[in-house]
Amino acid sequence: MAWRAKASATVWRRGRRNANVVAMHDRPAFLLSGSVEIVKTHYPERRGYKEFEIAKAIVLVRNPFDAIDSYFNMAFTNTHNVSLEESIYEQFRREWELLVSHEIRIWARFYTFWFTREIPLLAIRYEDALCHTDEVLRRMIAFYTSSDYSQLEEEEPALLARAREILTINSNDVGPYQPRSGGVGKSLRHFSAEQIEEMCNVAGQALKNFGYHPGLQGFPESIAARPPPPLRHCMREGDDGASVSINAEFLLREADDRFGRNISRIRKKHTNFDRNPLPVQAAEEQRSTENEALD
Repeated sequence: MAWRAKASATVWRRGRRNANVVAMHDRPAFLLSGSVEIVKTHYPERRGYKEFEIAKAIVLVRNPFDAIDSYFNMAFTNTHNVSLEESIYEQFRREWELLVSHEIRIWARFYTFWFTREIPLLAIRYEDALCHTDEVLRRMIAFYTSSDYSQLEEEEPALLARAREILTINSNDVGPYQPRSGGVGKSLRHFSAEQIEEMCNVAGQALKNFGYHPGLQGFPESIAARPPPPLRHCMREGDDGASVSINAEFLLREADDRFGRNISRIRKKHTNFDRNPLPVQAAEEQRSTENEALD
């Protein structure tokens, strides 16, 4: 789950607990069947197929620097696994500046929405999923099963073992595409000092809450060097009987938001409707760039 993750959550259908069916992106056939327990959603950044009530949620958080940069690459290449040539950031500087200024506000409002709901909620940082995978896995299973985290091996041994087994599978075999590198903070080189300052002004408290503030918390180096925040800081019990309506009328984006689903129009305008794609990095160049950013 990622914004590409800028806006992503896993939610539980109200009153369900059988673990038989998993649906992603509000898949309509499963939702209409009434048998779904877990759904991936981008709401309220965008609306899915059908409105439904949920009783608890895991919210996946990714730092806005990598999230916005990933979104820019996805939108301008129309892929999940190819990176634009570095020169594109200068060639489309105005679009990049407008997108950053706009999307940091969407990022901040998305997490404000979720962290002000009254349902049980677990926050997972995408970066911790990369750097501290087993710990994140344990937290998710404990939250999902309502188990005692300290007794997870005894209470959910089969589920924990199966989840760890899945992690050993080659990532080339588990999805339709290979996403870009998940390197932490690799995109900061694309942001000017003025852009970083604006992002900190707009979303400073949220950045600090998640450990993403470059100036005050040493992001990104601090993420890999430290363990995830204590579980008590990442999980909220919520109120009995509370629920949230997914795919309801409320949305973060206006219908004419040019950086929402309309962003493809910008790409098509500059590529003759995708007949002349923008230049992208070759595989070796992309790996080299990403490795340099991680060093």
